[in-house]
Amino acid sequence: MSTPAPVRRTESGWYLDHASTADGRFIIVITDHHATVLTHRSVTRLTPQDLTATLADACASHPLPHQLTVDHSPLYDVLQQICDERGITLTRPVIGAVHMKGPAEQALSRMT
Repeated sequence: MSTPAPVRRTESGWYLDHASTADGRFIIVITDHHATVLTHRSVTRLTPQDLTATLADACASHPLPHQLTVDHSPLYDVLQQICDERGITLTRPVIGAVHMKGPAEQALSRMT
């Protein structure tokens, strides 16, 4: 019986955000803490499948984070399930903290 390969992890977390564009599409983006885009996807509707595929793209190309921070999402429960399956802790920014654009939000600003 073969032993599964160890999962590569990064010490830094990832950030996920999504926004609608002027033409009614959505952009989903995942960044590192430097606002470097790890992956992004443009979709017509925001679906659980799109979030799963976007996170899977990032996981396939980069060491897994210990946590994924999401400011807001109507599909937060879906993201929680996806993260649980991959051993990633899903977090939200601290409530009451001074709101500054997070890394994913900064990347979205550059893309839209």
